[in-house]
Amino acid sequence: MRVEKANKGKKAFTLVELMVVMAIIAVLMGLAAFGIATALRVLRDNQRRDSVRNIAVALNAYYADNSRYPTTITLSTTAFTVATGYVVPLAGVAQATNNATPNANGTAYCYSTTTDGFRLGAKLETSTWFMMGSASTVTPCTDANIITPT
Repeated sequence: MRVEKANKGKKAFTLVELMVVMAIIAVLMGLAAFGIATALRVLRDNQRRDSVRNIAVALNAYYADNSRYPTTITLSTTAFTVATGYVVPLAGVAQATNNATPNANGTAYCYSTTTDGFRLGAKLETSTWFMMGSASTVTPCTDANIITPT
């Protein structure tokens, strides 16, 4: 009795070849996930910078109308209120938090007046402060300067 192979002459992948291809795909997916996470962090930090710029515009508008910067401000989780009529909405990751470590849901802000202007900042996910102000020197905030939203 003669037994012949049914698959004689057919080409197929070996188990080792399939494992190599799966490993390459896994590495590529890991690199893509890292790139996407980095891009999202940069986008969140850009939104934080934009919110600081918008708040600085409101502070300068207040100064133009009152010849001084406000000494105190009101910060809720969803709005930065310089004074009545000078409100900057905070949406997305720009929403305020009293957490010293900003995340995808919130941002830490600081504000103070100086003898020659103001300083305003938002903490980025890189744990650095993005600062703006009208003062001649704008020193960075510290975690102790974080404004707690009401």
